[in-house]
Amino acid sequence: MTKGPTKPLDLDSLSHLAPELAAAMAAIASDIALVVGTDGIIRNVALGRNPVDAAPATWVGRPWIDTVTADTRRKIEQLLSEANTTGNSQRREVSHPSQSGDTIPMTYAAIRLGTGGPVLVAGRDLRAIAAIQQRFLDSQQEMERTYWSTRQAESRYRILFQAATDAVLVVDSESLKVVDVNAAAIRLLHLERDQLIGASPAAGIESKSRRVLEEMLIHARATGNLAEIRVRINADLSVMAVSATPFRGEKEMLLLVRLSLLTDYRRSTDADFRISGLVENMTDAVVITDSGGRFLMANPAFLQLCELSAEAQLRGISLGAWLGNAKDDLATLLAEIRYRGIAQLSAATLLTRSGKPVLVDLAAALLTDGEQEQIGITLRHHLRTEAPASRLPAALTKRLAEVTRRVGDVSFTDLLASVTEIAEHHFALAALERAHGDRNAAARLLGVAPEDLVRRLDAPLGVAEESEEPPVLH
Repeated sequence: MTKGPTKPLDLDSLSHLAPELAAAMAAIASDIALVVGTDGIIRNVALGRNPVDAAPATWVGRPWIDTVTADTRRKIEQLLSEANTTGNSQRREVSHPSQSGDTIPMTYAAIRLGTGGPVLVAGRDLRAIAAIQQRFLDSQQEMERTYWSTRQAESRYRILFQAATDAVLVVDSESLKVVDVNAAAIRLLHLERDQLIGASPAAGIESKSRRVLEEMLIHARATGNLAEIRVRINADLSVMAVSATPFRGEKEMLLLVRLSLLTDYRRSTDADFRISGLVENMTDAVVITDSGGRFLMANPAFLQLCELSAEAQLRGISLGAWLGNAKDDLATLLAEIRYRGIAQLSAATLLTRSGKPVLVDLAAALLTDGEQEQIGITLRHHLRTEAPASRLPAALTKRLAEVTRRVGDVSFTDLLASVTEIAEHHFALAALERAHGDRNAAARLLGVAPEDLVRRLDAPLGVAEESEEPPVLH
C-alpha cells in the first residue's frame, strides 16, 4: 500500500525560539546552524565545536545565496523552496568560498518553523570526509600505478628472457622447411645445424605432435596471424610452447618459429619473480631494440658490460653508437634480420663508456608483437681459440724451413720479406678459420679491411711450397 505525503509538522510555537534552537542544534548535531527569514536573508548564525573557516559571522543580514559559490547557488534556491513548500528539505551539498581562496564543501538540510516562520538550517563541514575520499582516491591511484608498473616490469623481464633463451627456427612458408636456426634451437632439439637446415621444423619433436605442428604452420601461413601450440621434445619429453609468426623476408614469405621450454619455474605461481631473478642474474648481455636498432631495454649484464649505471642512459640511442665499426656492423646485422629473421655477428667490437674495446659475438632474432617489430640481441664475450704454443703448424714449419735453406743465397732483406709474407698468409688463414669463414669477422679480428685480408690470402709467397686450401669465403 502506497503511503501518501507526510503532513508537515506544526512548529509555529517554536518560531520565536529559532536562535536558541539554532545554537542547540549547532552544539549537538551540526557544525553550523542558520536562521533564515522567508526573504532568504540570514538572521542568525550559530557555530559548533569545529568552526567553519568561511567568515560565517559576517553572513548575518546577507542573502544566504550570496554566501556560496556561483555553481551551487541553484541548490540554495531549491533548498529554500522545498522548506517553504513542504516544511523541510532534502540534504544538499554546496560550497562556500573561504578566506584562503579555497572552497569549503558543506551539506545542508532545512526545516520551516511554522507557517510563515523562519527556516532553521543545519550544516555539516565535509572537508574531513573529502580528505578521506581524496586519500582513498590517492591510494587507489597509487595502487593502479604500482600495478601497471609491476605489469610493465613483468613484461620487460619476459621479453628479455625470451630474447636470451628462446630457440628460433626460420621456416620457408611454401615448402615448410627450415632455412635457418639459432644456437638455442640446436641445443634444445639436440640436433646439429646440418640436420635441421632443409628439414621439417618437426624434426626433434615427438612423433605424435608432428602433425599438429605442421597444421599450426599451415594455419599461420594461411591467416597471416600468430599461432601457438604445446608439444614435447623427443630427447627428454619436455613440454615446450611453439609459436609461428609470418613475416616477409627480402624475397619470400617466411615463418618465424619460436620454441620456449616450459620448465617448472614458468608454471609456478611466482613465475614472474623467478624470471625476473633469472634476467637479473643472467651472465649474457641482452638488449631489445626497435627495427632501426635503437635501444628499448637492456638487462643488467649489458649495463655492466658497457660500464653504465642505469638503463635510462641507453634510451633512444642506437646500438651502433656502442659498436666500434658502427656503420658496417649494425647495417649488416639489421639487413640480415630483415632478410632471414635471425642473424649472427662474430668478433664485433663493443666500445664501453670509457672507450675500452671488447670483442663480442652477437646473436639476434626478430621479436614480433602484432605489427610492432622488435629485435632481441644476445651478446657474449668472443672466445679466442689459442693455438698450442709448443709447436707450429706443419705447413708453416715447412715454409720457414724453405726460407731458412736459402740463407746465403739471397739478401737478409729478401729473407725478411719472404718471412713476412708467410706470416701474413698464416695469420689471415688462422683468423678466417676462427671466424668460421666469415671474411668480415676475420678482418675485424686482425684489425684490417676485408680487401686487405683477401690480398694477403691471395698474395704469392716467396718460396715454392704446397699451399693450404683456405676456408670458403662468405
